[in-house]
Amino acid sequence: MPKFFADGTTSSVLPQNQAYRPVVTTSLAVDYALGNGYDLFAFHFITFLLFLVQGLLMFVLYKKLLSISSSNQCIGYVALLAVAWYMLHPAIAETINYIIARSDVQSTVAVLAAFVLYIRSPFCRKTFLYLIPVGIGTLAKPPSVMFAPLFFFYVLFF
Repeated sequence: MPKFFADGTTSSVLPQNQAYRPVVTTSLAVDYALGNGYDLFAFHFITFLLFLVQGLLMFVLYKKLLSISSSNQCIGYVALLAVAWYMLHPAIAETINYIIARSDVQSTVAVLAAFVLYIRSPFCRKTFLYLIPVGIGTLAKPPSVMFAPLFFFYVLFF
């Protein structure tokens, strides 16, 4: 596994498919080991667990954002409805069904984790520990760096 982080060519034998995504390659290797080979259940189970974590992080984030902008008593229900709408929408099935699309889930979980750590933990905010998930997410899929502009607008508006 350490070689995944040192050499981008470990992701594929085809040069056009080689990408430096060591977090994805490592998680797939772990799934391969847990499933004793190509048992698809292990691959899909981990992706589904990550998706559930994503939903939980979205709920925490939405609830906090809604509580900042409104004092309504139904904020929890609105946050839950928004998360359920997202997680049950058929367009999300592609991300969850394809094993290699795990990188999307991993990078999204990382960005959400960074926001939740920033919002909910003064210690993480003070010590910049909320940036660790962003670094990990970037090693899963580069669009995680979009945390920076999203964070800028969060600080600007909230």
